[in-house]
Amino acid sequence: TNPRLGAADISMFVAQGLSTAPVRSTTTPALGTHALLVSTANSTKDEGVYWATPSFVGHPEGSYLVASCEVRAASGTSSVGISITDSSGTALATSLPTALSTSWQRIFIVYHLPVHSPATYRVLVGTSSQADQDFFIDKIHVEPRKDGAAPVYVDGSVASVSGEQYEWLGADNASESRRRPGM
Repeated sequence: TNPRLGAADISMFVAQGLSTAPVRSTTTPALGTHALLVSTANSTKDEGVYWATPSFVGHPEGSYLVASCEVRAASGTSSVGISITDSSGTALATSLPTALSTSWQRIFIVYHLPVHSPATYRVLVGTSSQADQDFFIDKIHVEPRKDGAAPVYVDGSVASVSGEQYEWLGADNASESRRRPGM
């Protein structure tokens, strides 16, 4: 799953602890035409947005859920992190805090999927401590992998990476994209 923010419908991004809903912004996106602007309420840690994953299941030989995105400050100088939680919001894996700056920075987290236990997860990008912080999110990439490595961002509109091809499963920029099987 790697939704791009060019589509008008951003309802897949759910506010957590925010005073206002996240909005699309044309202010210096990392890729494409828009980034997601998150304005915190300065009330608690983990203020931000999450999006739910489809159901994933671990493989006996090992498999991981890898989530990454890029973040940058809109105002303030706080830190943010990325977490994978269960479907009710309990943290399963949390990244180290990343100090925001006016440059885009990639953050990622890896979670070892339980074997034969299908489940949906939430990927949360939020503040690392209580802070009054506005920040942007872009280049969201969530992928089950056997190796646990954080891949380079791709989606159905990005040119081929190392010969791999990707496609949108629905409307461009408004649906999941996936790796197309090789020939």
